[in-house]
Amino acid sequence: MTSDRTERAVAAAVLAARDLGLDVERGEVLHDVFSVVVHLVPEPVVARVPVVLTAGT
Repeated sequence: MTSDRTERAVAAAVLAARDLGLDVERGEVLHDVFSVVVHLVPEPVVARVPVVLTAGT
């Protein structure tokens, strides 16, 4: 089960990669603490998406 914040980060990484011309099928979360680190499958690319936590989260 992933959080909404994580799902949005993965979606942003995949969209950005596709906009740059990469052939990305999906994003796989490698690390999710202060930033979300996503492997952009099947490319040999990893993206880091910084996330901001709001008060109370």
